[in-house]
Order: sequence, then C-alpha cells, then structure tokens
Amino acid sequence: MMSVLPRDKLSQIPQDSDSEVVVLVECGSFNPVTVFHLLLLELARDVIEREEGMIVLGGLLSPVGDAYGKPGLASSKDRLKMCELATQSSTWITVCSLECNSEVFLPTWKVLMMVREDLCAYTNRTVHVKLVCGEDLVLSMSKWVPENVENLFQQASLLVMPRSSANSNGNLLDADIYKRNPEKIKLLDDSLAFNVSSSEIRYGHYTELPRRFLIIILYVLPQNRQTQE
Repeated sequence: MMSVLPRDKLSQIPQDSDSEVVVLVECGSFNPVTVFHLLLLELARDVIEREEGMIVLGGLLSPVGDAYGKPGLASSKDRLKMCELATQSSTWITVCSLECNSEVFLPTWKVLMMVREDLCAYTNRTVHVKLVCGEDLVLSMSKWVPENVENLFQQASLLVMPRSSANSNGNLLDADIYKRNPEKIKLLDDSLAFNVSSSEIRYGHYTELPRRFLIIILYVLPQNRQTQE
C-alpha cells in the first residue's frame, strides 16, 4: 500500500514507551482550507497529549475527491494543492491524497481504515485513529448510510469541536449518534467553538479583511482569476 503520510513528518516513538499512539485525521471538502482547519488539529493534539498522555504520530488533512459530486466543489487537484500549501510550514500536519486520487467516492471509514493499516505496518505497533471534526459533521451522520456510520465507529473515535451554528440541527449530546457511541465521542473545549465555515467564506459572508485572515493561503482557481488594478 502507498504511504498516506510523508515519513519525514511522523513523530519519533520512543522504543521504551508504552503510551498509546494516535494519528489525527481531518476529512472534508476544504473548499477552501482555512486557518481554523489547522487550528482544530493543533487543539486536538494538545488535548490528546496533555489530557490523555498519548503520542500523536501525525496530523492529516484528507480532501474529498471529485466523485463526491458536491455542487460548487473546486476540483480535487486545486483543493489538494491548497491543502499542501497550507501545511507546508507545519512540522507534523500533512495531506493525504487517497480520496483525491480515487475515481470512486471513498467513505470516511474506509479512508481511516487505510490510514490505520498503513501506519500500523510502518510503525510495527498499534496506531489508533481519531477523526477530528466539527459538531455539524457528527449531526449530519443521521443522513449517512447506516453501515458507513457503524464502520466509522469501528475504525476510529471522534474529537469534536462544538459549533453554535450546529444548534439549529439539535444539540449533539441529545442526538442518537452520541447516545449510541458516548465512549467514542469526546467534545473539545466549547469556549473555543468555531463558527466559521468554508461555505460562508466562499460565498462572501465576511468582509474582505476577515476573509484575508481566515484563508491562510491565497490560491486563485484558474477559472476565477481576475486582474487586480
């Protein structure tokens, strides 16, 4: 199997360590990738290392492929490039191209399984996968194919950042998905709740200054290039 993480960004595991080893994975459209996507991984790593005492092997952004078919989705080539530019200065976060390189849609659980199997083989030890996401993604699982949800929780546990905008769909703690899998879902500090979405940035729901701050890299899609005066 091809490597899903550049080896030079993986943390070194002390030979005498008996701590659990985890990899943090963030799946999504990244249409576009924003500073909050990276900040979410940074916060998740802090929680895992400080509160759980685990070793974080690496962090991974996995952009969904073109086969997902979401309206308004930039090409996988462009979104993959944006993620690569956004993570190039990070010492531990990198990009997985599995979904973008696939001609068919890969459900999230399958991506996580491939990541886990690859890293277990590379490290020759058990590597646990934690899916890092926003509350709205978890609430949307009620619309997923049930088998995909079941397989997801077999492959990984979740680190979830609350979003006030998700409240319109109901509180996560009251959702069936949480009640069925409470030991698999850990809520991050809601005082840092993120209310920014790539869609809101894309459709111009922010003033120019905040948009420039939120989009951490300037990447102009070829079909939208404009000449600045």
